[in-house]
Order: sequence, then C-alpha cells, then structure tokens
Amino acid sequence: MNGNPANPEIVGVLQMAAIYKDSLVGKIGLGGPTLFAPLLTEFRNYVVSVQPQRTYPVLLLLTDGAIHDMP
Repeated sequence: MNGNPANPEIVGVLQMAAIYKDSLVGKIGLGGPTLFAPLLTEFRNYVVSVQPQRTYPVLLLLTDGAIHDMP
C-alpha cells in the first residue's frame, strides 16, 4: 500500500491512514474483476518473511463487493 513492494511496511494506524489518503482517495477507482488470490499469496509470503520480527501484519482489502476468485 505504500507503493514500495521491496519494503511494504507501514508503522501505525496514523501512517496507514495518511498513505491511504495520499495515494488512493480520488486517484483510484474500484472495479472488477476482483481477484484476491495473487494479493493473498504475496501477503502470506510477506507474513512468513517477517514472522521472526514479532510484528502484526495487517492487510486492508477494499473491494467493490464482487469477488471473482472466492474459492
């Protein structure tokens, strides 16, 4: 979400809200098809990689409501 796939970490709710507001609001529209599988796979890999650091990874998903790869 911070725009840096090599270092996607955001620290704290305030930073998350600021980055969301700066990068998404009014710049990106929601639309289908909505495919979560690639994102969830990448997030899982990230969580496994930072597991020893005792962090609490959080994934925020915004969708238009139509999920096309639910299984």
